[in-house]
Amino acid sequence: SAGMPQRQYGWETIDNEGNDKAVSMLGLASESDWVLYAPSTDKTLMRNFIAYNTMLDTRGQGSAMQTRFVEVFFNQNGNNTIGADDYRGVYVLMEKIKRDKNRVDIEELTKCDVTAPDISGGYIFKKDKVSIDPDFTTNGGQGLQIVEPEVAVGDAQWTWLRNYVNTFEAALNGASFGDPVTGYRAYIDEESFMDNEWWVEVYKQIDGMRLSTYFTKD
Repeated sequence: SAGMPQRQYGWETIDNEGNDKAVSMLGLASESDWVLYAPSTDKTLMRNFIAYNTMLDTRGQGSAMQTRFVEVFFNQNGNNTIGADDYRGVYVLMEKIKRDKNRVDIEELTKCDVTAPDISGGYIFKKDKVSIDPDFTTNGGQGLQIVEPEVAVGDAQWTWLRNYVNTFEAALNGASFGDPVTGYRAYIDEESFMDNEWWVEVYKQIDGMRLSTYFTKD
């Protein structure tokens, strides 16, 4: 999408000192990190909007980003006037995926959380195009990137999450994968995974099954 004429924007709200400043955007819960998604390849402009809202209606807060339709004017000429030349089109204002009580409501890991049970969560990690340069690759060859917390390769939390995903992967591919105690059910929220497959199929999500997927571990 970075090469498309209608650009995507990730942005944040800050105070006069340059620090993050949480604000409410068009009735959405206060935060400082936001996304302006350009539906330039979607002639209806609505596909992502409908998919996210369906997920929110069925699974509740935290299952998808909340959204608002907006028209964007982007003033880059240094003056205070807005004109037709500043018009960028219809966008979808979206919450950025991050740990927050109003977004992904998981525990905050600190650098001191290096032993069980504290080290077991919460994590946000993803499979995406940028995962060609992954933070770690599972034994099965899946490249993944850690979104939260910020960890260095080889530290205790990096090692714990990599080992956990590898253990899950081994259970999923093992002979007893269906066992409720030793199989994949011991590692995932089964219903959320099934629902995600439904949304991918129903809305023909072009990156589905392979990219643009975030996971959490509380």
